[in-house]
Amino acid sequence: YELGGRQAVLWNDWKLIKLNVEDPSKTTVELYNLKTDVSETKNIAQQNPTIVKQMSGMMREAHQPFALADLFKKTGTKASGF
Repeated sequence: YELGGRQAVLWNDWKLIKLNVEDPSKTTVELYNLKTDVSETKNIAQQNPTIVKQMSGMMREAHQPFALADLFKKTGTKASGF
């Protein structure tokens, strides 16, 4: 899943979220165990680096660029011809 600079992947009871992926210097990672934290209130990424690494790899492998995404990026200019 990807939207607005955010990516997410689910695997078993785990959910990995990457925020600000459009700017690698600001990218942050969140990991939640949905079995014990359904509300996603306890980010346990630092305590589980192996799972973060494994799920980040899954995310990279599954990522498919969306050709029309550039149409929706904010450029500060108005589109013409519409």
